[in-house]
Amino acid sequence: MATLATLLWPRAAPLTMALPGWQPAEKFTQSLTFGIEPQTWPLGFGLCMLNLAVLLTTDKGPTGTGAWAEIGSLAITGFGLLAVVAANPLTLLLIWTAFDLLELGTMVLANTDADTGGRAVRAFSWRLLASGLLLWAGIASSAPGTETVFGSLSPGANLLLVLAAAVRLGTAARLGSLSSRATIPSGPRVSLDLTAITAAAAVLPRVALNPTSGLLPAALMVSLSIAALAAAWRWLRSGGGASARAHWILACGSLAAFAALRGAPNAASAWTTALILGGGVLLLNTKRSATLNRALLLGTWSISALPFSLTAATWAGVSGIALVLLPAAAVAQGLLMAGYVLHTPRGAGEEVLDERPAWIRRAYPMGLGGLVIAGMVAGVWGWEGAGVVGGWQVAAGIAALSVALVTFHKPLMRWSPATAGVSGRYALYAGRVAAFVQPSFSWLQRVSGAVTATLEGEGAVMWTLLFLVLLVSLLAGAAP
Repeated sequence: MATLATLLWPRAAPLTMALPGWQPAEKFTQSLTFGIEPQTWPLGFGLCMLNLAVLLTTDKGPTGTGAWAEIGSLAITGFGLLAVVAANPLTLLLIWTAFDLLELGTMVLANTDADTGGRAVRAFSWRLLASGLLLWAGIASSAPGTETVFGSLSPGANLLLVLAAAVRLGTAARLGSLSSRATIPSGPRVSLDLTAITAAAAVLPRVALNPTSGLLPAALMVSLSIAALAAAWRWLRSGGGASARAHWILACGSLAAFAALRGAPNAASAWTTALILGGGVLLLNTKRSATLNRALLLGTWSISALPFSLTAATWAGVSGIALVLLPAAAVAQGLLMAGYVLHTPRGAGEEVLDERPAWIRRAYPMGLGGLVIAGMVAGVWGWEGAGVVGGWQVAAGIAALSVALVTFHKPLMRWSPATAGVSGRYALYAGRVAAFVQPSFSWLQRVSGAVTATLEGEGAVMWTLLFLVLLVSLLAGAAP
């Protein structure tokens, strides 16, 4: 039903709905507000198709997941949809907090390893930092007597939102390696991981409504292009597993944030949707089937940026600093495409699909195939970025690069700086640079350790209450 309902979003957009305000009204000027925007439709559609794929591909019965796990997946998807339609910082902050508490409790309770539980708590601390950036953005753009929504934020607040999304995406990539160790069924785990990522990146299409300019946005765009290139390269060379998932998240998330900063909401929405659909295919593909694996390669079309594909709007209207950084981002996209082609067959586990019961042989391809079809549908229908020709010249070059990478991937897999003769003088320079910055990193590590020890110690409850009081004071407009 939710999937069918999202198909009606294009007819309803734009639509805004605000819940009744908190009392007293003179103190709380902000209320929970939700809105359907054209550029957010692919995210909602992708989330619903992901949940449908999880339900169809997860084993049932004594050895599989039970009804409660499926109910949990549905509830998680519902929270993700609320994040997609959140129209102001307050609404998104509450949804982020719910996800943070859910993931923290899941990781701590489902992991018996003390070290893993401690790393989950540190990941929660980073997400609190992202929530603080979101709160700061809302306060910086608030004015007495007016309600703050994402379309009315200042350029500085938009930068804070991009930073908040980047912190959460980076933490999600880190936390993915932890969730793979948890005693959680694979289907609900994939649903939780990718829905939390969607909630983190859902703000990026709305940030792009206010294009930013200046030195700091340009520096962020340079950093994001480098991050996308490095993550995509490691994604291509990775052998699969949790590390491959982290590189996929970082590469797609960096390209989405890059598009948001250059004022391209359709491109930001497209890359976030590609992250969901492509990640779902890679993580849910756990049964071997040669025919199905070949069919799943059609998902490469969604990340190709070719005309009428999901990401076709990526290179349309590129100008300014984004035009200078286009080669790095384009190469990153080519690496992503090649890695998708190489990793899709590797993602399958040892279990053979043809040896499973008849209903699984029918439902399993429907679930994974639905994700591929959803990417194709979003490329031609339903929103402003559909049916776009885009920068087809750049897309053609990227497609040629990805074909070359797939063809010659074996020599690339064997290549390393040491075997390529890069050691010598360049390694000496790299060692000097590392020795120069090492004290700074050591100092930051000690500060981080002190903060973590404070928040995790006996006074953790006191600090939590203090932060809650501060939050309520800021929202009420009173002095803390």
